[in-house]
Amino acid sequence: MCQVIDETSQRGSTILNAQGGYKQDDMQVVMCACNSKEMYQVRKAVQEADSESFFVVVESHEVHGEGFKMTNIGEAQS
Repeated sequence: MCQVIDETSQRGSTILNAQGGYKQDDMQVVMCACNSKEMYQVRKAVQEADSESFFVVVESHEVHGEGFKMTNIGEAQS
């Protein structure tokens, strides 16, 4: 799934080890931060790659770290 995301949006992803709350099954969760336009492309590609995938979209106001630029309100983007 990480490869699908990278090929679709040129965004990296993070794999989180998790455990299901109901059956206690071990699983991996893939997390990716992207903009709204990329999100639609990623969602479509993920659903095509795995029609049984579970997809959560959460809006964020800021993302900091490698690959992301912080722009203050009123400051021109470079």
